[in-house]
Order: sequence, then structure tokens, then C-alpha cells
Amino acid sequence: PSNANGGVLLGLNGVVVKSHGGTDAEGYATALALAADLAGSHYMEEVEAGLARASDDEASEAAQ
Repeated sequence: PSNANGGVLLGLNGVVVKSHGGTDAEGYATALALAADLAGSHYMEEVEAGLARASDDEASEAAQ
């Protein structure tokens, strides 16, 4: 899991990346780099917008 380490946790008010406990230093560095990339991007805003759209779509379908 060194070069593909780090699972993103959704549903939280911030960026959380979970690293596998059995990884090596390269794996931790990969997970930290992923977290830094996400924190410096518009990732959270995009997730929030997508969830809002999905919620609006669901409400529209329920009203029909």
C-alpha cells in the first residue's frame, strides 16, 4: 500500500485521510500528500455542492 495509501472519509466537516497502519514511510507520505492536495483544492466545496444537488433532486422526485 505504499504508493496508493490513504482512504478519504466523507461526511465530515473537513478533510480526513485514513492511512493503513501497516504501511511504511512512503505510504504515510503518500497519504499526507493526498490530504495536503485535497486541503489545497476545492474538494470540500465540490462534495457539498454535489450532495446539495442530490438532495434537491431527491426532494423534487418525492414531490411528484
